[in-house]
Parts: sequence; C-alpha cells; structure tokens
Amino acid sequence: MNVLFKTTSLISNNYRKKFTSSLLDFFFIIVFFTLAIAEIKNPAPLPNYLYSLLHYLWLASPLPLAYIFLRLVKLPSFVSAYVVFLLLKLLEYISGIKLSLTGEVLSWNDLFSQSNITIAKHYLTAWPVLLLFLAISLCVILCFISRTFYTTKKNTIVLAISFITILPFSFYTHFSSLFGEDSIFSRKMILLAKEMNVTYKSWNWPENLQDNGMAMHVVMTSSRKSAPLASKNNKDTYNLEKRAGSKELPKHKTVIYVLCESCWYDNANFKEIITPILNEGFVTFRATSPVYGGGTANVEFEMLTGFASNSRVLSGIIYQEYATQFKSHTDSIASALGDKGFITYAAHNYLKEFWHRDTVYKKFGFERFDGLYEMSTISLPDQIVAGRKKWQWQPDDYLLYKSAIEHLKKADGKNIFMNLITMSTHGPYPHENDSGEYIYTFELKQAVDRFVDFYKEVKEIDPNAIVVVYGDHKPALNKFFMNKNVLPSNLFSKTGENDNDFVFKWDIKPTDYGDVPVFVAAGNDKNLEKLAQEANNQPYFCVSSLIDKYLINSGLTSFRYNVKNRCFDTSHSYEEKINAMPSWVYSMALFEGDEK
Repeated sequence: MNVLFKTTSLISNNYRKKFTSSLLDFFFIIVFFTLAIAEIKNPAPLPNYLYSLLHYLWLASPLPLAYIFLRLVKLPSFVSAYVVFLLLKLLEYISGIKLSLTGEVLSWNDLFSQSNITIAKHYLTAWPVLLLFLAISLCVILCFISRTFYTTKKNTIVLAISFITILPFSFYTHFSSLFGEDSIFSRKMILLAKEMNVTYKSWNWPENLQDNGMAMHVVMTSSRKSAPLASKNNKDTYNLEKRAGSKELPKHKTVIYVLCESCWYDNANFKEIITPILNEGFVTFRATSPVYGGGTANVEFEMLTGFASNSRVLSGIIYQEYATQFKSHTDSIASALGDKGFITYAAHNYLKEFWHRDTVYKKFGFERFDGLYEMSTISLPDQIVAGRKKWQWQPDDYLLYKSAIEHLKKADGKNIFMNLITMSTHGPYPHENDSGEYIYTFELKQAVDRFVDFYKEVKEIDPNAIVVVYGDHKPALNKFFMNKNVLPSNLFSKTGENDNDFVFKWDIKPTDYGDVPVFVAAGNDKNLEKLAQEANNQPYFCVSSLIDKYLINSGLTSFRYNVKNRCFDTSHSYEEKINAMPSWVYSMALFEGDEK
C-alpha cells in the first residue's frame, strides 16, 4: 500500500509540475504580448477589429519571441520571463537617457557598438549599478525557485512551433537582405505588412518608436535602410556633372574645418565667451543642426558630403550604419580636393574608432587620420595640467591643435584640407548647484581659448586660410535651456530637476532644437558677407555647399547640385530641403562604382 501510495503521489506530483510549467509559459507569453502592445503610443488606422488585433500582435511579437527563445535554450520559465522583462526595462531606461540628452531614441547599433561604451560610461551613476546588482541577485533567487518546475517534451514542441511561427513577423524587415527583394517570401511579407499597416519609419526613429513599441523598434533598426540604386541614365548624368566639377580651380590653398563639440551661444547666453573668436575677424551666422546633444557624426557627414543625414534615403547615425557599405573612394570634399592635389588630413583628440571614423575617413579620401594615440607624444603645458578639474575627463583640445599645426607646417605651403573634431566641451555637464551652466561655461571658455591660440598660428602660416568653425549641436543643458526659454517647455513631454529627467515630444523637428553657430574666416575674401547672408539658418549640408561655392571651389557634385537647386531658398521648408536630393545622387557619391 505504501509503495502504491508513493507511486500515485509521485505521478500526481509530476502531472502537477507539467501542468504548471505549461501554464506558466502560456501566461508569460500573454503577458509579454500585452506589455509590448502597451508600449505602442500611436494607434494605427485599420478597417476592422481583426486587422487591429493582427496589427498589434505583429508589433508585439519580438518580446514573446525573446521569452520563447530563452525557454528553448533551457532557461526556466520564471528566469526567462524575468530576463526579458529586465531587458525591456533596461532598453526603456537607456532610450530615455539618450532621448533626454540627444533628442534621439535608442537603436540596435547603440547596443552593439563597442565604441559607444567609452562615452556612455561617463553618464553612469551609482544607482543604475546598484539596481543591476539587485537585479542579478533576484535572478539567482529565481533560479532556485525554478528548480521545482520543468518542461515536458510536448511543451518544448509547442514552444518550438510558436517560435517558428512568430519569427518571420518579428524580423520581416530583414527579408529583403536575406532572401532578396524579388523573392516571393520577401514580397509576400512586405505586402502583408503594408496591409496590416506595419511600417518601419527609418527616416524618423522617434516616431517609429511611438508607432511600433520599443521591442519592434530595436529589431527594425537592426536592419539599416538599403543603399539606393542608380539607373544607367542617372550614372551618366552624375559622371558628366562630376567631370565638370573636376575642372574648377580651388580659390584658397589652406582649408580648415573645425567641428566644435557642443559649442553654442546666442545673444543672451555665453556670448561673452565667444567674443574672442569674433574679435579675430570671423563672420558668424546660424545653421540648423539635424541633431541635439549628440549624434555628432551626422553633422560632419553633412558638412563633408553635402547630403542630408535625416532624409528618407538614409537612416540612423550614418557612419555607424553605413561604414562598411560606403565604397572605397567616396565622393566627399576631402576626396574632391585630394583629386585637385590637396593634402587631406583629419584629427580628433579621442578614439579613432568612435563612430567608425577610422573606417569612414579612409573612404572619404583622408590620407591621414590622427587620433588620441597618435597625439600621445604631445605633452600638455604645466599650466594646462594644473588648471584641469576633477570632472574634466575629456582630452584637452590643445592636443588636437598642436597636432594640426605640426601637419600644417609640414605641408610647407602646399594646398591642404584639414578636418578637426574637438573634444573639450563634450558632456555630461554635472550640476554644481545650478543647471550645468558653470561647468559648460568653464569648458567652453577653455575651448575658445585653445582655438584662438590655434587660429593665430594658422594666420602666421597662411593669412588667407579658410577656417570654418561650426557647432555640431547644442549641449544637453535641458533644464538651463528651458529656464532661459532657449527650448520652450512645450517642446518637452516631461521635465524635471535633472537633464536626464527631460523627454522631448516625439514630433519635434531640427528647426525646433537645431539652432547652432558657425564662424568663418578667409582673410580679406569679399565673399564672406554674401556667404553669411545666404547660409544663415540653413541645414548643414547647404551651409557646406555655400562655403564651397563662395570660398573653396572643390567641384563636389553634391555641393553643385545643392547650389543649383537653391538649398538656401527661404521659401522651401526644412522637410523639402532635406528630401530634395534624388536618391541616385546619394548612390553614385557614396555607394556605387569604385573607380578613382
């Protein structure tokens, strides 16, 4: 009797375990569908309830798919659910921080680009680290609890079938690259997605996040927008225009672009700090940056290539998304001037790998690119070392300018184009009983002093040198800007005491936050005033095109196209300007053909 009783009890207990494990899986899958659907902020117009149900299930699919995947690799139900939930909340947190400080939302490459970690670590505080420790501890506890459950073979089969069923819906944006755009499978899925109003808005990631939820947004951004193609007629037209540009003669022998990290002022804020630059004879005007608080690479992309970084043709951080896709000899101002006999030099007093500049600059036609490692032989003067503050983690711009002057002297009067990316004013800007303006003021003053010293040396070498200094974006001084009405409170959906507390509304545009300064000197060139008038308040791809028109004459095809199509026309909206360039011009300049 005892044996029979024990056997019966064991069978009953096993049945209960099997039932509980299956029920848990069903419950958690429903929970993750619900959580993902709750993330979708913008309702889609659909003909009936069935379409709406399928639409939301499709968009929600990556979250339950992640749970099922973890279950299939033998993680217990509770642990799998906990890990997926934790990852979702972590993604939301990181995206919120990025949105607060840059106006941009999280993307796939943000998570897997190693160089981003070198900057991100400076924004970490003790709280996230402590919470991560507690989260791991709880995961260990759940592992012990989960030992009372196990998964049956039947349940594993059901999970596997569910995984195979959901997978195509979660990763449909990858089908064209995996199977080809003309494959039946790709075309069917794309048509079905259109019918269900499932759309990847690669040209507007904040809106894409609102429409599709965090999980689907991250998956979608892992599929970069494909490089455009050009027809034979397009290629002939482009090559004809390129040959015409190659015959133009440069106007100055020294051209220096200086991207001044987070450098900003207006008539009411920080102007006295900028005054030394104006005293050196620079003309100044405003430009419209495509980014806020970060995304520097997209600004320099616009300046170097003459293409909009936020058009419908390309997506994301361009260097990060397309570094491997760019052809070996990309058409940029560096390559155009290089073809005219210019020495082409780039320098950045930070890691060369950041934003994949080490790959991109080579393709853009820079003969040499110096990073922090190449500047390691330069010693900071004792006065600078003594004046550094505990919160100054950024390498001093002295290193950048010292390196640039050395190479300018080595050029020995030959034509040279230099592209310099500063670092001293990079965020974050901790609050010192204020809204971050004390530290920003200190760093901006140092940056201006370093630049003015550099410019004085440049003038001694070539008094007629073209020197363009441009702020890539506003610093992420959210609270300060709101208090000063630089960024009105109605641009934010959420505000708070710290800069990280602020969240931009999803539909704001570069014209709302992108106002930044540009300074240009070119000796006694009479075209400076005309340039300032036409370039004022224009997008950076237009600013660079007009600088080329009036001062440089590189003959770069995209610059010529922008000028011919009057990118500076004030009657055209910002949206019209960024989408005016045909996709085939992008294709020919950046992706197709590799003849030099």
